[in-house]
Amino acid sequence: MSAMTRDRLRILTVMKPWTSDIELLICTDTAYVKEMIFEERKEGYVMEPQGTCSISRQTAQDLMDQLWMCGLRPTEGAGSAGALAATERHLRDMQRLVFHKLENPTPQNPPSV
Repeated sequence: MSAMTRDRLRILTVMKPWTSDIELLICTDTAYVKEMIFEERKEGYVMEPQGTCSISRQTAQDLMDQLWMCGLRPTEGAGSAGALAATERHLRDMQRLVFHKLENPTPQNPPSV
């Protein structure tokens, strides 16, 4: 096993302010990715069902944290960000109901003191 495969893979990010692109540095403690080469597919070529590379769950989490620091957020509203948005909408609805009752009291719903 080479030193490169023993080292922990890291993907570091920084946003380039002049383009808003996200720059990636893929590295370990002892090596870095210098370039990525794209090969043109010939007509009729079927891609094999495998990824370009694999990363551990921890590396993926670190990448998500890095992208968050660059200002990127999930777009579909899933997960904790989506749950928080739903809670905020519910809170606004409850506030509207409560304040409406306080502004328009009825004998069944007298204002509280």
